[in-house]
Amino acid sequence: MTFPVFYISSIAFSGIGIFALWQLGLKRLMLDNFRDSLFITRDRLYALVREGRITCNDPAYRALELFINRTIRYAHRFTFLSFAFSVWHLETVKETASYSSQSRAMLEAVDAIKDESVKSELNALIGEVLILLPNYIARSSVMFMFGSLIYVAFRSVSPLIAQSKEKAVHTFEVEAYRDARFEGYASA
Repeated sequence: MTFPVFYISSIAFSGIGIFALWQLGLKRLMLDNFRDSLFITRDRLYALVREGRITCNDPAYRALELFINRTIRYAHRFTFLSFAFSVWHLETVKETASYSSQSRAMLEAVDAIKDESVKSELNALIGEVLILLPNYIARSSVMFMFGSLIYVAFRSVSPLIAQSKEKAVHTFEVEAYRDARFEGYASA
């Protein structure tokens, strides 16, 4: 009788331990790594100003700097669930007359720059942030973590299921062959 209690308690303690490790260690480490990557991206933007290729008053520079700074500031709030709700809310807000896309304004400001090398560098910085953000959301989300664990568990069990299916198909084929072979005999 102690075996089921032991197994259930070990599963519960393991789950609590994994969740605590996730919340107190790994998630914060991923957040710091994400922010460090954003700081590096922002430093590349500042390097363009230091080199004199763009000014601090340029609307494209200001918009991109604001985008990166907001991403750094609110990185701790980015989760898979908040992202899904934001996309859903954005779709409903787009239908209102007062909607104005800040990202579209940023991209238009970058397109207005005449120097093609600066424009391509700014587009590369935007692309870098747009790659870092969903990667962080996916890696730091508890729902994504559990989904990944379930996927790995199913993938590891699938060969066993495939073998079971082969055995079941073989059994059905044998039974079907028996039925066809003994079709002429009446049941007793």
